[in-house]
Amino acid sequence: KERIFVRVAAKSTIKLIETKLEEDLTTEETDYLTNFKSLMTALDGYVNRVEPRLLQLDGVHEDLDDCFDLAIVKTQQ
Repeated sequence: KERIFVRVAAKSTIKLIETKLEEDLTTEETDYLTNFKSLMTALDGYVNRVEPRLLQLDGVHEDLDDCFDLAIVKTQQ
């Protein structure tokens, strides 16, 4: 299985953006990164709100071996 951990990805992306925003950027680059940071922050908050509800859906199960984060799981064939 390949897993993309949503919280980990969002938080690491936010840190990278914050580092990049300290550089000398054009207004367009700054606006783009600021908007992207806002999107990642919203995604992180959304995951926190919906995770309990997602676990109530048929076919959605908590992975007891690795339950620290919500993950997008792609089964490799």
